[in-house]
Amino acid sequence: MVGVSTIAESILDNPVFVGLSKTEAEELASHCDILVLPAGRPIFEQGAQAKSIFVLFKGSVNVSVRDMAGEEHLVGSIPAGDVFGEMGVLEAQARSATTIAAEDCVILRIPGTSFTMMVKQGHPAIHRLLQWAIRKSCQRLRELDGRLDTLFEQDAK
Repeated sequence: MVGVSTIAESILDNPVFVGLSKTEAEELASHCDILVLPAGRPIFEQGAQAKSIFVLFKGSVNVSVRDMAGEEHLVGSIPAGDVFGEMGVLEAQARSATTIAAEDCVILRIPGTSFTMMVKQGHPAIHRLLQWAIRKSCQRLRELDGRLDTLFEQDAK
């Protein structure tokens, strides 16, 4: 098991948590654990109950969705330093996609119950995580808008 101080050091090195104090990082770390996963290992499955938020410290993660015919489609990749799994926890909904370690990964797992408790406390780490998630959501929306524009332009021709 990885100790709180080691987890806190990794938290302080992550761009999501820039500006946290050592004490704030240790407080967050006391609620989290580190997952060390080999390439090919599933992290969560589409349709599963969302119980945690993840911060990818090392490696990359593939994101896929299953269509109505049961076919799996790769829809994206998550790079090191990014947050994922937040949608299901924030919305209290089932997972909208499946995530699999694309390479060996080191991941911070924040249990949803701890996340909710720290939101109520106004913890600075959660404030930074939410800011990151909002920026990423806006970026994803802009990318989707761009793809839709391209599709509509092709359709108009």
